Amino acid sequence: FFHYINSMKYLLIISCLLFTAVGWSEDVSLNDLIVKDGLYYKKSKDLPFTGNVTGQQQGKIIQGKRDDLWIWYYDNGQFQYKWNYKYGKEEGEWKMYYESGELWKKGNYKDGKKYGEQLSYWENGQLGIKGNYKDGRKDGEQLHYNENGKLESKWNYKDGKKEGENIHYWKNGKLWVKENYKDGKKEGVTLVYNKNGKFEKTKIYKAGKLIETITP
Repeated sequence: FFHYINSMKYLLIISCLLFTAVGWSEDVSLNDLIVKDGLYYKKSKDLPFTGNVTGQQQGKIIQGKRDDLWIWYYDNGQFQYKWNYKYGKEEGEWKMYYESGELWKKGNYKDGKKYGEQLSYWENGQLGIKGNYKDGRKDGEQLHYNENGKLESKWNYKDGKKEGENIHYWKNGKLWVKENYKDGKKEGVTLVYNKNGKFEKTKIYKAGKLIETITP
């Protein structure tokens, strides 16, 4: 009798495992799914979908939520995006690519928000932007470079708003504008220079409004 019971338990476990395996073997296109209340469902089904998505978007869905690595493709088969998810939220490293296959942008997410260093590149491979995020907002120094690798601007952010000194350069590397921000608005003295690096004028701002322009 006990042998019979144990055999039945064993068969039940094997059946559950096979059922799970069959469930996971189901591959669908994203077009076969609909979104209700933030969850993915198969059309005409009442339970959130669990399985694999194939096609130009490929990834895994668990109980209606994206999970683990997701990959998007261009029509030519090149990678377009590589994104990581955890229980439906972006988590970990993400990457974007040009249609040529060159890396365009990369960074990290934490609990669905951009976090830490974020980088973008020109299609020739040169670094374009280097900056930091905190809780999904720009925070700290942001550096912008042109296609030749020369620094174009240096911005500072706090909680997603420009704060403190911001500097812009001409394409030849000469200083162009040096300005200050407070709570996302221009504040105080802005110095302007021509392409040869010669000082041109001073602008005075208050809460984002131009108050006075002074020329030597």
